[in-house]
Amino acid sequence: MSIRFEGVALVARPFHKDGCVTQGTIVENKLLSGALTEIRKRQQRKEEVLVKSAKSKREKRIVRDRFAGRLPPPGP
Repeated sequence: MSIRFEGVALVARPFHKDGCVTQGTIVENKLLSGALTEIRKRQQRKEEVLVKSAKSKREKRIVRDRFAGRLPPPGP
């Protein structure tokens, strides 16, 4: 079995169900969760600033679509 996202195979390993989860693994997961939550908050604030600074409805829609993943990032 493989896990894929947008056609790319992701690295994965099976989780052993023997109940042998170390305390370090739990702490690591909690720290990662906190970091990801903070990153998401910063992304949302950035999005709000960009939407507010957009001059037209079209620009606001483009910014919202880009942050929603429906548009690719602007290129050079």
